[in-house]
Amino acid sequence: MKQRIEQVDILRMMAMLLVMYQHANGPFSLYILAFHMPIFFIITGFTFAISDSWKKIKFKDFIIKRAKVILVANYSFIVINIVFNILIGTFTDQSFSLSIKTLFLLGGNSTGLLPMTFWFLPILFFADVFFFIALKSMGNVTYYTLTSILFSYVLTKTAPFSTLLISSQLSMIFMGTFFIGVGYLFSKQIYKLITGKHKLIVNVCLSIISLVGLILFVNLNYSPFYMFMNSYGSYPWAILGALSGSLFLMSIIRFLPNYRLMNRFLIWGGQNTLSLFPIHVTLLAGMVYLENKIQFTPDFLWLYNLITLCLISFTVAWVIEKYLPFLIGRKK
Repeated sequence: MKQRIEQVDILRMMAMLLVMYQHANGPFSLYILAFHMPIFFIITGFTFAISDSWKKIKFKDFIIKRAKVILVANYSFIVINIVFNILIGTFTDQSFSLSIKTLFLLGGNSTGLLPMTFWFLPILFFADVFFFIALKSMGNVTYYTLTSILFSYVLTKTAPFSTLLISSQLSMIFMGTFFIGVGYLFSKQIYKLITGKHKLIVNVCLSIISLVGLILFVNLNYSPFYMFMNSYGSYPWAILGALSGSLFLMSIIRFLPNYRLMNRFLIWGGQNTLSLFPIHVTLLAGMVYLENKIQFTPDFLWLYNLITLCLISFTVAWVIEKYLPFLIGRKK
């Protein structure tokens, strides 16, 4: 299982499409919101498990390797958006201000049309690092996974810890490491599920059960799963909803039509999620601003936004991959 598994890239792209769908506010977005970010962390844990490279790499080298991939992409798009915000603020009445705290996810009062922070990328980076340290120093991954969700709960729900300067950021990191741990611990089952090694009936049954679970747990929770706000409502229902939704998506991957062109597109997208995430968030902010400015409110606005987001985001991501790969930490 050391070679690249195409189904993992397909799964990533399916999750990315769901993120874009939810951001476009499509129907049933509340249910997609419950798991569309946790599944990325689960996939990360799965990739830890199927690769033994983490056993051979030193801590410093791991930090540098992940920073080149994740943080370079994060701050490349932040710098681009700051430049655009300055230009927009110069020629329009749109205000712009930037707090240094914003760049390090420490809050701060920053204003601008385009986002100047992409919470998912740095949280993924630090969750990766935390989990790597746990793998290197602790023999019991199950223990670390369970304590991660406990730490997240304490930092979110319990005073005085919830009032610390970086309590929200640490809570999101521990929430991320919990799902990374889930992906790691259940890697064998995930592998069989997404590659079709299970009997077909297993995928069918799991997809039905997990879909029912997703609907049930989301409705039992008193608040949506807002990971970017470190707001989860009831932790038990939030976790169960996230796991159910992730299991559902993993269960139905094998049912996708086996069309070569479609598979190539999904695999390409799965390999470019680190650029697709900031690109589509930036585009959506600009689109919403223009729609409000000209009072553009057609029927099925969400569908228009989704199609526009996809077409432009995929095009920009392709251009960056081909001509500007340094923006996402790659070489030509």
